[in-house]
Amino acid sequence: MNIPGIEYKINLKIGSVVYKYYEDLLVRLKAITSIKVDESIQTAALDRLEELSKSTQNTLNEILYSKKNHYTISVLSPVIIIPINRVYDGKNSSVWVLKTGDMIVLS
Repeated sequence: MNIPGIEYKINLKIGSVVYKYYEDLLVRLKAITSIKVDESIQTAALDRLEELSKSTQNTLNEILYSKKNHYTISVLSPVIIIPINRVYDGKNSSVWVLKTGDMIVLS
């Protein structure tokens, strides 16, 4: 499609992410997150993350709002797999599967 005055044509497709519930993994993650971290390193990391977030947001705002654009964004919903008997051991496991729905944005 060729539309006069359009600077960018953006097509973005974000695929589904599959989350599998593993009780043992959650226990291990909890142990990792309880490790003490030097506060100055943590503060520096959070400051840098905030800088990157603002820079990315500014770039996206410039592309999406200050120029004439045509964009299509497709976001596929995450898939969440929860074992019924709290143990996931492959294809023969009984599980609940939750998919919340996909989203498409057109301009």
